[in-house]
Amino acid sequence: MSSTLKAISHRPSVRGGNGRPMPAVQAMAMKALGAEWVAEHVVKTLRKPKDGYPHHYKIDVAHPGKMIALELDGGSHGTLERKAQDAKKDNLLRSFGWKVLRLSNAEAESMFSTFGSEVTLRISQAAS
Repeated sequence: MSSTLKAISHRPSVRGGNGRPMPAVQAMAMKALGAEWVAEHVVKTLRKPKDGYPHHYKIDVAHPGKMIALELDGGSHGTLERKAQDAKKDNLLRSFGWKVLRLSNAEAESMFSTFGSEVTLRISQAAS
């Protein structure tokens, strides 16, 4: 089946994390931020799984040119274990020169509906 899908150039129209549909708040961010921003941007960790890292991290919404990572966190990010995983990801991205801004879905939704055209500037300032 995989070879048939590849042969006909099949690709899902909307993808989110790990093959799931893009969350509404992520779609809202993509619409507000513009064409320079990409969803699910892959950054190789240059680490080995035996060292406690995956082969790569996916940034929810990224501006690769400016190296700004916007992480949008749903309810699953509230546990201590998940917060530690998020901090590990943020620290590695920062060590590679990325500016990381982590927002709850509620914060992101408010930001994108309130700031309108100023949102890119505000994100750039907040990530600095």
